[in-house]
Amino acid sequence: MEGVLNWRGNPVDPRKHGGVFVVALKKRKVHVSPENLEDPQIIKDAIDDMTSLEDPQIIKDATDDMTSLEDPQIIKDTRDDMTSLEELSRTKDLRFLDKASMYTGDTEAWSYCDISQVEEVKIFVKMLPIFISSIFCYLPFSFFFTLTAPAASTMNTKLWGVKIAPASLYAVAIVIQFVVLVMYNRYIIPIMQKYTSSRYYSTTSPLVRAGVGFVFAMLGTGVAALVERKRRTAEDPKDLSFLWSLPQFICVGLMEILSFVGLMEFFSNQLPVRLKPLSSSMVFCIVGMAIWLDGALVAIIGRVTRYGDKDNGWLDGMSFESTRLDLFYAFLTALEFLCFLIFVFCARRYLLRQRPQ
Repeated sequence: MEGVLNWRGNPVDPRKHGGVFVVALKKRKVHVSPENLEDPQIIKDAIDDMTSLEDPQIIKDATDDMTSLEDPQIIKDTRDDMTSLEELSRTKDLRFLDKASMYTGDTEAWSYCDISQVEEVKIFVKMLPIFISSIFCYLPFSFFFTLTAPAASTMNTKLWGVKIAPASLYAVAIVIQFVVLVMYNRYIIPIMQKYTSSRYYSTTSPLVRAGVGFVFAMLGTGVAALVERKRRTAEDPKDLSFLWSLPQFICVGLMEILSFVGLMEFFSNQLPVRLKPLSSSMVFCIVGMAIWLDGALVAIIGRVTRYGDKDNGWLDGMSFESTRLDLFYAFLTALEFLCFLIFVFCARRYLLRQRPQ
C-alpha cells in the first residue's frame, strides 16, 4: 500500500503540481488573507541570507563563483534561476488555488505548496480552454484520410493514361507541409521577428497561426462537401477525375503545419520552466483525443440521421453511392465554424503571460 500511494507518477503527489488541487481542497474553508499568503520558506531564506553575510565560507564561495563565471554550466544555471524568478510572483486570478500556499503554521507536504508551484498550476489551468477548443477544431482531421481517399477511388483515377492510387493523395499533404515549413522558417519567421515585438511573436503569433490552420480545416470540409455533391449528381462518377479531391489534401496539409506548429510553439512559450516538457505532449493529446471523438461523432450522426430506419443514415450503406457524405461534410463545416469561434473567444480571453525574452 505504501508503494501505491507514493509511486513516482502519482499525479496528486503534493510535491507535484497535481497536489496543489488536493491541498487547496483540503484548505477550502480557510479564509484568504494577506497575512497567511506569505511564503515561510522565502522569509526563512531571506533571514538566513542576512545572518550569514559574515560567514567566511560564504565569502569563499562567492569568490569561487566570481572565478568560475566562464563555466557554461554555471551560466546555464544562472539563466534558469533568472527565468524562475518570475514564477514567485502571485497573480490575483484563480484565488481558490491560493489556499494551497496559505501559511497556517504547518508546512508539511499535504498542508502547504509554495507560491511557484501554485502559479504554475494557474498558468496550466488558464490554458485549458484553448486546449479543449483545439480538440474540437481538430475533429475533421482524420476524416480527410478515412473518407476522402476511398471516395476518390470511385472516380476516374487515371492521370495521363496511368492509373494512380487515390491513396497517393496523402503525399500531397506531406509535400505541402514540407514546402510551407521551409518557407516559414526561412522567410516568414525573420520578417515577423523584424516587424513585430518579441512579446507578440512569442504569444499572440502562435495563436494566430493555429487559428489560420483551423480556417483551412473549415475550408477543406467545405470543399469536400461541394466535391461530394458534384460526385453524387454526376451521371457517372467515373467521368470525374480524382484530382477534384486534391484541394482537400492541400487544405489538410496547411491545417496541420499551421495549427500543429502554432499550438506547439504556444504551449512551449507559455508553460513555465518545470512544465515545459508537457508542450509537445499536449499537442499530441489534442490530435489523439480529436481522433477518438471522431468515432463518437460518427456513431451519433449515424444514429440521429437514420430516422428510425436501420439502413438509411448518412454514413450507412455498402458503397459511397448510398451514403450522404455531402451532408456529413456540410455538417462538419458548420461544426468547425462553431468550434473556430469558440477557439477565437478562448484565445482572446487568455491573459498572455509576461515572459522575459
